[in-house]
Amino acid sequence: MAERASDDLELVDRLLELVAERLAAGILARVDARADQLASDSAALNLRAAAGRLGISQRGVERLIASGRLPSMQVGRRRVIPLQAINHLLADGLSRGDAEREPRPLRRRA
Repeated sequence: MAERASDDLELVDRLLELVAERLAAGILARVDARADQLASDSAALNLRAAAGRLGISQRGVERLIASGRLPSMQVGRRRVIPLQAINHLLADGLSRGDAEREPRPLRRRA
Protein backbone atom coordinates (compact mmCIF):
# COMPACT_ATOMS: atom_id res chain seq x y z
CA MET A 1 0.00 0.00 0.00
CA ALA A 2 2.84 2.39 0.85
CA GLU A 3 4.45 1.54 -2.48
CA ARG A 4 1.28 2.43 -4.36
CA ALA A 5 1.01 5.76 -2.50
CA SER A 6 4.60 6.50 -3.44
CA ASP A 7 3.85 5.69 -7.09
CA ASP A 8 0.77 7.92 -6.95
CA LEU A 9 2.81 10.79 -5.54
CA GLU A 10 5.40 10.41 -8.29
CA LEU A 11 2.63 10.43 -10.87
CA VAL A 12 1.11 13.58 -9.34
CA ASP A 13 4.53 15.24 -9.26
CA ARG A 14 5.13 14.41 -12.92
CA LEU A 15 1.65 15.67 -13.84
CA LEU A 16 2.28 18.95 -12.01
CA GLU A 17 5.60 19.36 -13.84
CA LEU A 18 3.87 18.88 -17.20
CA VAL A 19 1.15 21.39 -16.31
CA ALA A 20 3.78 23.90 -15.18
CA GLU A 21 5.73 23.43 -18.42
CA ARG A 22 2.61 23.98 -20.52
CA LEU A 23 1.64 27.07 -18.56
CA ALA A 24 5.15 28.49 -18.86
CA ALA A 25 5.17 27.82 -22.61
CA GLY A 26 1.79 29.58 -22.99
CA ILE A 27 2.95 32.58 -20.98
CA LEU A 28 6.17 32.84 -22.98
CA ALA A 29 4.22 32.66 -26.23
CA ARG A 30 1.99 35.54 -25.09
CA VAL A 31 4.97 37.59 -23.97
CA ASP A 32 6.68 37.02 -27.33
CA ALA A 33 3.50 37.99 -29.20
CA ARG A 34 3.18 41.18 -27.13
CA ALA A 35 6.84 42.05 -27.73
CA ASP A 36 6.31 41.61 -31.48
CA GLN A 37 3.23 43.82 -31.31
CA LEU A 38 5.10 46.55 -29.43
CA ALA A 39 7.96 46.39 -31.92
CA SER A 40 5.59 46.73 -34.86
CA ASP A 41 3.70 49.56 -33.14
CA SER A 42 6.86 51.62 -32.86
CA ALA A 43 7.68 50.87 -36.50
CA ALA A 44 4.99 53.36 -37.56
CA LEU A 45 4.32 56.95 -36.59
CA ASN A 46 1.15 59.01 -36.50
CA LEU A 47 0.89 62.23 -38.54
CA ARG A 48 2.11 64.48 -35.73
CA ALA A 49 5.17 62.34 -34.99
CA ALA A 50 5.95 61.98 -38.70
CA ALA A 51 5.72 65.75 -39.14
CA GLY A 52 8.12 66.27 -36.25
CA ARG A 53 10.54 63.71 -37.63
CA LEU A 54 10.44 65.29 -41.10
CA GLY A 55 10.54 68.86 -39.79
CA ILE A 56 7.37 69.91 -41.62
CA SER A 57 3.75 70.58 -40.70
CA GLN A 58 1.09 67.90 -40.34
CA ARG A 59 -0.57 69.35 -43.42
CA GLY A 60 2.73 68.90 -45.26
CA VAL A 61 2.72 65.22 -44.28
CA GLU A 62 -0.85 64.93 -45.58
CA ARG A 63 0.25 66.48 -48.87
CA LEU A 64 3.14 64.04 -49.20
CA ILE A 65 0.72 61.17 -48.58
CA ALA A 66 -1.79 62.55 -51.10
CA SER A 67 0.95 62.98 -53.72
CA GLY A 68 2.08 59.38 -53.24
CA ARG A 69 5.59 60.32 -52.08
CA LEU A 70 4.94 59.04 -48.56
CA PRO A 71 3.08 55.74 -48.13
CA SER A 72 0.70 55.39 -45.22
CA MET A 73 -1.90 52.99 -43.93
CA GLN A 74 -5.18 53.30 -42.14
CA VAL A 75 -5.28 51.36 -38.86
CA GLY A 76 -8.77 51.65 -37.48
CA ARG A 77 -9.40 55.38 -37.31
CA ARG A 78 -5.70 56.26 -37.26
CA ARG A 79 -3.46 56.98 -40.22
CA VAL A 80 0.10 55.79 -39.65
CA ILE A 81 3.27 56.13 -41.66
CA PRO A 82 5.88 53.36 -41.59
CA LEU A 83 9.11 54.57 -40.03
CA GLN A 84 11.01 52.94 -42.89
CA ALA A 85 9.14 55.15 -45.39
CA ILE A 86 10.01 58.28 -43.41
CA ASN A 87 13.67 57.28 -43.24
CA HIS A 88 13.66 56.53 -46.97
CA LEU A 89 12.16 59.94 -47.74
CA LEU A 90 14.76 61.64 -45.54
CA ALA A 91 17.56 59.68 -47.23
CA ASP A 92 16.30 60.79 -50.66
CA GLY A 93 16.22 64.38 -49.49
CA LEU A 94 13.13 66.33 -48.60
CA SER A 95 13.02 70.03 -49.14
CA ARG A 96 10.38 72.14 -47.45
CA GLY A 97 8.91 73.00 -50.84
CA ASP A 98 8.09 69.34 -51.48
CA ALA A 99 5.41 69.35 -48.84
CA GLU A 100 4.26 72.94 -48.70
CA ARG A 101 1.49 74.47 -50.75
CA GLU A 102 2.24 76.10 -54.08
CA PRO A 103 2.19 79.88 -53.72
CA ARG A 104 -1.04 81.47 -54.89
CA PRO A 105 -0.86 84.14 -57.56
CA LEU A 106 -1.60 87.63 -56.29
CA ARG A 107 -5.07 88.85 -57.08
CA ARG A 108 -5.45 92.40 -58.19
CA ARG A 109 -8.23 94.47 -56.84
CA ALA A 110 -10.52 95.95 -59.40
